[in-house]
Amino acid sequence: MKHICLALITVALINHPVTVYTSAPHKITILFSASDNGYIYGCCCPSSPKSGVIKRAGFIQSYREKVPDAVIVSTGDIFSVYPDAKRSAVAAKAQSLVGYQAIVPGDQEFVNGIDFFISLGKMLPLTAANLTVNHADAGEVINPYILVNYGVLKVAFIGIIDPDAFKYFQDKDALSKITIGNPAGALTKIYTEVKTKADFIIILSHGGVDFNKKLAKACPWPDIFIGGHTQELVKEPIKDAVVPVIQPGKNGDWQGELILTKKNSDNKQINHSLTYHFFRHPCPPKIKISETIILGDEPFSEYSAKIHENPPDHPGIASLCKNENCY
Repeated sequence: MKHICLALITVALINHPVTVYTSAPHKITILFSASDNGYIYGCCCPSSPKSGVIKRAGFIQSYREKVPDAVIVSTGDIFSVYPDAKRSAVAAKAQSLVGYQAIVPGDQEFVNGIDFFISLGKMLPLTAANLTVNHADAGEVINPYILVNYGVLKVAFIGIIDPDAFKYFQDKDALSKITIGNPAGALTKIYTEVKTKADFIIILSHGGVDFNKKLAKACPWPDIFIGGHTQELVKEPIKDAVVPVIQPGKNGDWQGELILTKKNSDNKQINHSLTYHFFRHPCPPKIKISETIILGDEPFSEYSAKIHENPPDHPGIASLCKNENCY
């Protein structure tokens, strides 16, 4: 069984504040990703190299040393398309240690059933305005939107799911317990609540470019749509959409860096600065670490219980990556 150096990412920002920030007025920085597809440790196979959440953890820690107020979000599909509760438990814990502040769940978050999804929601900040789950604890884990304080500003992240994302979903029992409502109707309802609360409104969409362009026509008030699910890479904000649409590609290989700036006092003109950081190359060298950190030679069922929030006597993935250029 391959070694999964999960505990290494625990250095990834556990000491960072997640709700109180200091930054210049009318300017925010967002780090966004999508479609990790269950990759934790990555893959250096020449035909199809993958990133893995460990590299992202190192990058984010390094980035936040320079921009401590950067907000971390995802547009879903953090799990594989195949059911595997043990492996998904590791992926969920890994994601929780990265420091995400808003995630819209994708169809792949339901591959292990409804109970597993609810347990995921107790670990991660999930938002989905048009998602209803038939479960007693659903109200505790699904937020119609998440409001983040950013210095003197407030940023609303609203999750939305394309109903067609579940078009080929195989788990009929899980499908029977979820309802994906009308996206435009759900967003319009939420807008009446958040428009007086937020300086920026960001849509985290588990839907592709075409879906988001159509939704923007019906809901032209957000500052930007960040898409997912279809694994399309949009390197520049799509200008022919009513609202700019971006999307960070497949397998979590691209880390999006978005800077939004309100250009005038009435906050109507917005400048979008978009940069992508590519994680697949160069592949990381083999890193020798202590046996207390490697969690690879035991059953997956024991992984979650043995992940340490603070690995003893270990500098963590970020500092190792800095020394060896592994992300």
